[in-house]
Order: sequence, then structure tokens, then C-alpha cells
Amino acid sequence: MLDQQFLLEKCMGQGGSSRVYQAEHLQSQTKYAVKIIRKDKNICQKKGAKMLQEEHDRMVKLQDHPNVLKSLGAFTEGSLCTEVGATNVQYNVLEIAEKGSFAGLIRKIGGLGQTLVKFPFIQICSAVQYIHSQGIAHMDLKLDNILLDEFYNCKVADLGVSLDVSTSNGFTDSKRGTVCYMAPEIHYLLPTETYDAYKADIYSLGVCLYALLFGELPIKKDDDESTLHDSDTLTTITGLKCSLDCKKKWSQLPEELQDLLSCMLSLEPDERPDLDEILEYPWLKEAFHQDMPAYFYNEVEKIVENVSNEASSFMKQEGCLEDIFSSLAF
Repeated sequence: MLDQQFLLEKCMGQGGSSRVYQAEHLQSQTKYAVKIIRKDKNICQKKGAKMLQEEHDRMVKLQDHPNVLKSLGAFTEGSLCTEVGATNVQYNVLEIAEKGSFAGLIRKIGGLGQTLVKFPFIQICSAVQYIHSQGIAHMDLKLDNILLDEFYNCKVADLGVSLDVSTSNGFTDSKRGTVCYMAPEIHYLLPTETYDAYKADIYSLGVCLYALLFGELPIKKDDDESTLHDSDTLTTITGLKCSLDCKKKWSQLPEELQDLLSCMLSLEPDERPDLDEILEYPWLKEAFHQDMPAYFYNEVEKIVENVSNEASSFMKQEGCLEDIFSSLAF
């Protein structure tokens, strides 16, 4: 029980500094997501409070956009009661995304393909366009941070490492993000250098688009968590190590989609389009129609059901095989 108000029901995920739980507000019986600072990371109370409050303030600033997750409050002094006693916690109360993250969905059903991907990508780009218009760079755009409501509408979330770059014309010297989604200029940033944070977000969106299309990332990490140059790599995929059949998949895309991805994933930040330009690309513009939300929901539900049925059938077959082997045992 959290502050005698929220009943924590299940853990929905965790990041480097926090865990997110599905919770029910007892008085209203409304479901929320509660983001709690992790105790095992030894984050001091002052730093934890600053992290939560800054993220809450930025989400409030962005709350008018329907595809940005909403924060309902930051609580820097809370009490969590468990079977072993009470402990002090710090947490944010967030809008809940019933369908989880896009990363979870893609792991379950695979890539969306060229037709279905257009609807969520338009929503994601629209949200990031709005975030940029408010002088904020997200800095950690990835499928794990794109959440889905009950109708599979996208909710851009986790602005914990976002930056206000409104007074620096978008430039920063702060190195942050997730390795496989991170723009190359951040990977190789020198101590005296700065980079365009908005353009870095565009690169991350390009990785998201590739992952949404094919169900995998276009680059991989080495065992030591570093990245490497590979002369045999498609140069438009940043010069970093590609997934095994990246080139083959890339060549199967229509020319206009190849062009969009090539620009977004360019090694040169100045060659990347901004969100206004991306949303004007013919490949996206020709896709929009009023029935897109319902179409996307129905198609994804069908795919999820088929995958679940196949998994259930496989488990039954496995069970039958176990019964056969058991009968042969002696």
C-alpha cells in the first residue's frame, strides 16, 4: 500500500533509476502507473526529488498533446507499507498505458510491416514535434519509452533524461541516451564539443522506425557494450555494426521509404530532416485517413490473437510430447 491511497498490483517494468507499477487508487478505483525511485540504486533523497519533479514539470508542460504520457503528480516523501514493514519512497503518479510498451508488443508479434507502421509512426512523430516546439529534446527515444493505451494509441513517455535546450538553439554537451538508439555524434562526443539534440532525437526516431518495420534494431551492441565501425556496413545506418540481414531488408523497402530512413539515419546531423519535413513525406501523407485508428487497432488485435493461439497450440503439442515420453519411461 502506497501512502494509504494506492494499491500496487504488479510491476510493469523498470529502468536504470526506477520501477513502474500498475496501481489502483482506492478511493476512485482508477488505474494509474506509479513510478518509484529504486532503493537499490542508492539515489539520495535530494537527487531523487529533483529527478521526479523535473520530469513531472516537463510532462505537465507537454500535457496538451494526446500522444505524450501525462503525469498527475510528483511525491517526494511517500510511505510504502509491505508485509515486512514501511519504507520511505519517492514516486510519480502517471497516466496508465494498458497495452504496455511498443517494445513489448514488437517482441510478441514481430515487425509491423510497411502498411501498419504508418499510423503509430505518425503519432510518435507528432508527439516529438510538439516536444521540440516547447524547447525540449527527449534524449532517450526508444520503443521501450513508447507506451500504448487500450486502443494502441502511442504515448511518448520517460522524460527523465530530457533536456531543456530552448536557450542554446538546441545544442548541448550532455552525453545521454540508450546505446543502440543513440546518434553517432553522441557516441564519439569529445569533451569540448556540442551537438544538436533535436537532430539526435531524429536519429533515434529512425532507429525506432526500422525496429517497428522489421522487429529488430539495425545495429547491435558488442559483448563489452561498446560499438564498432564495420567497413562492410551500410553507411546510411550510421557506420555501426548492422543486424545480420539489414542490407537485404533495406533493399526490399520502397524507394521513398529508403530515402526517409537514409535521411533520418544519416551520419551527418545536418542531413537529417526535422519533424515538419518528416510528416510531409509522401510515404506518410498518403497513408492518412479517418479510419486509421480503428483499422490499426483491429489489425493488431488480430495479430495478437493469432500469435496467442499459435503459442497455445505449441504448448499443447509440447504437453502431448511430454506425455508420450513419460509413458515410455521406465
